[in-house]
Amino acid sequence: MVLGIILILVILSAGYLFLNHRTQVKWAKEKALPELKRLTNEEESEENYIKAFDLAQKAEKYISDDPDFRKTASEFIGKLTIMSDPPDANVYIRKYDGDEGEWEKIGQLGDEAIQQSEYPIDRVEWMPFLQAYAHLGDEQKLRETAPRINEFPFLKKQACSTLQKMEELGLVEKPQIQELITELFCS
Repeated sequence: MVLGIILILVILSAGYLFLNHRTQVKWAKEKALPELKRLTNEEESEENYIKAFDLAQKAEKYISDDPDFRKTASEFIGKLTIMSDPPDANVYIRKYDGDEGEWEKIGQLGDEAIQQSEYPIDRVEWMPFLQAYAHLGDEQKLRETAPRINEFPFLKKQACSTLQKMEELGLVEKPQIQELITELFCS
């Protein structure tokens, strides 16, 4: 009797899990994917980028192997490996809010990585370096980084939007850098 009840509970649990998973897959294909496409094709904004990123992370759990999803999400989502010293350091992430931060340090890290032939796999990882180079007024490094960003139209739009916002906040001071930003990312 007890064994029968346990068997029924196991079958019901398995059925629930299966149906729940199928429902989530259906949601990801029929709702999330079209919304991702809409967000990536709509006017570029930080809000749309964040919504698309969050939605892609949720949908990825259910349709990561779907070719249409991979193509749509490849412009703004990827895996990031962070190596730290010490190896058990905590890493935090937050939405960029325009705080100035340590631009010199970021620029130096980018230079060190390039000197060691270490490049980000995900193109969006170039964005902090691009911002640092714009803030520091490094025209050469902006030109070198631009092709890596501009390979993906969504990232080019994001770079344009982000760098223009930096200009508005007074974080890009040199007029020739402002012109270069327009030329490289906003045209």
